[in-house]
Amino acid sequence: MIVDNYPPEPKIFCTVGHDWQSESIVTFSWTIEESNVRVIAYEFFISTVPVTDFSEISFIRTVNMETTVNLANYNDDSEYYFYLRSVGNNGSYSNTSVYEVKYNNLYKDNLYNKTNDKLLSMIKNGEINFD
Repeated sequence: MIVDNYPPEPKIFCTVGHDWQSESIVTFSWTIEESNVRVIAYEFFISTVPVTDFSEISFIRTVNMETTVNLANYNDDSEYYFYLRSVGNNGSYSNTSVYEVKYNNLYKDNLYNKTNDKLLSMIKNGEINFD
């Protein structure tokens, strides 16, 4: 029998989806499966670039199973990557999970303007008639 000496990798959930959106306040939460290694904490960080080497990353440690962040505090318009790993009672780490959020504080205005411009164009071209 093979015994896994690492804590389980967290499964991440988020209050927003993966598409571009304008909601800057997002909550990440997570669950884990049972394991023979007890989880004593979680570590996370947020990046605007994909990361594959975590050796020089300063993770934020928490014992909670959710965290709320304001993406507007990081950058105005970007793809954000929320990285999370479990910390085991034996000092080991799980594989790192990632959740991508695309935030643009101008998205609502841009979507409104594009929709408005399209409607005006359709009215001018006679595609929409109010008779």
